Amino acid sequence: MLSARDEQRLREIAQLYLDWLKTSPDVDLGDFCHTAAVGRRHYEYRTALTVNSESQLTDLLGKIANGTAANDTAANNTAANGIGCVKSAPKLAWVFSGLESASVATVRQTMKTLYDVEAVFRNFIGELDQKLAVFCEQHQQPLVSFQEWILADSIAEQNAAEQNAADKSEPAVQDIHLYALQAGLVHVWRSWGIEPDVVHGHGIGQYTAACVAGGLCFYDAATLILRRQIALAAVARQADSKTALTEFEAFADTLNYYPPNMPLVCSLDGQIVAVHRTLGGSYWTQHLTAAGSSDSWTCLASQNCDAIQLVGSVSDFDQLNSTDWGEKKPDFLPAVASSADQCSMHTSATMLESLGRLYVLGANPDFKALDCEWNRSRLSLPHYPFHKKRYWITELSQHTTE
Repeated sequence: MLSARDEQRLREIAQLYLDWLKTSPDVDLGDFCHTAAVGRRHYEYRTALTVNSESQLTDLLGKIANGTAANDTAANNTAANGIGCVKSAPKLAWVFSGLESASVATVRQTMKTLYDVEAVFRNFIGELDQKLAVFCEQHQQPLVSFQEWILADSIAEQNAAEQNAADKSEPAVQDIHLYALQAGLVHVWRSWGIEPDVVHGHGIGQYTAACVAGGLCFYDAATLILRRQIALAAVARQADSKTALTEFEAFADTLNYYPPNMPLVCSLDGQIVAVHRTLGGSYWTQHLTAAGSSDSWTCLASQNCDAIQLVGSVSDFDQLNSTDWGEKKPDFLPAVASSADQCSMHTSATMLESLGRLYVLGANPDFKALDCEWNRSRLSLPHYPFHKKRYWITELSQHTTE
């Protein structure tokens, strides 16, 4: 992360860092990036780099220093971020996708990567497992264990489970797995100091969006989703669906709900949920049986967001691109890698690139929290290149002493 009072000073900082790196060949790249992020005040002119080697870092710093980075389409994340001039914090929306856009391989691999590298995600999953174990025992439901599902010894076992589910015409990834991924990601991004101003979800994503908006707690939402799966299974079997829906609504009414504390776009009517509306049993029963409305995307566009962070798949980006955003099209940023072949190696890189873009747009992440799991050392980097000028006092006020 680099910032300065103006573009010229930003390029000078890049050159100072580049010269310093040339004389410090054994520097730890993580310590360097950590110091640059937490050891400096963040000014209006900003850029952000996502790198995995010192050679890549020096190459990008050189482009910034000589003024070619902003127009170089091959400059990795620098081309996407450029050099931004911040006037205010960006208005950010979080969009959560539904089950139809997920695959078992992507969801499981993404959760495994996050579980391995992010303590916040790992702790949330552990707490969710404990609470759902109590719930499942009390309601005589099959035990749900995300930790066992994530840490299965063989991906082949999961592929076999996916095929078995397909043979039975059942969803390969259950609602609860996608919800756990989305809710865990919310906790990670919040720990980095990123909060949305607007939330929208479709399918299972509406539950996550409601939690982010403060409509209900994350653990109550998980139990509601488990009961949702039972109701949907009864409807699919053409069993006594009316009874199943009635029982689902009755259970939903036993949970605690609160007025949304930010705009929550309802995927059914395409409107912002009224602050006085209770997200009770009838609300969630409607989401269980009714189809979503395309007007919800129009409603999201009317919020005039600067950036939209997507927890979903490439198909959701297609929907965003096809929406009429008017004169101001927001930046579309992935909250996590969106396909199975990316998430095993690039989940963190994707998240860091999105974080960097938000920084350039004006967000102020908690960089200390970002590196809290690493034993980073602060380095003595070059100071800010102040442009010192002489200012002569040409007029003195006349004062009399009595």
